[in-house]
Amino acid sequence: MKNKKSIAFFSLAFAGMTALMAQVSVNASGGNVTGSGGSVSFSVGQSFYTAVSGAGGNIVMGVQQPYEIYVNGVELPNKPIAISVFPNPTAHMLQVQFTELNPWPASYQLIDAQGRVVQKDNLSGQSDHVSMANLPSGNYFLQVIRNNKEIQSFSIIKN
Repeated sequence: MKNKKSIAFFSLAFAGMTALMAQVSVNASGGNVTGSGGSVSFSVGQSFYTAVSGAGGNIVMGVQQPYEIYVNGVELPNKPIAISVFPNPTAHMLQVQFTELNPWPASYQLIDAQGRVVQKDNLSGQSDHVSMANLPSGNYFLQVIRNNKEIQSFSIIKN
């Protein structure tokens, strides 16, 4: 009987010590949300932190929240390619001009404001034309593509 009491006492003491080591924070706001897909607990803000400054630098200590940084965009080629597109705004014809001597194989996609590809074709030579005469007035995006990667994008206004 004495052994059982000792085991129960040490079990409760151990459980109590592990609960003391949990992360505690005082948050500005938070709550619980439950729906048909499950439930989520959340917290917003941090009401306190400690800043330490020294000769080697500064550090701000407080409740740390994990985060990830996603880079949305395109991978640029090793050598930047300068491209000019003019006139903008345009009524009929755009000129696409490369400063690099051998830009091809290159192509373009013309995308409307709803995200639909309305025109695409290959670009040939250091300078080429893109006809917009048959398109309605509006805003478009011209994406220049090389080796299946977008290398530059332009916002075009069609009068």
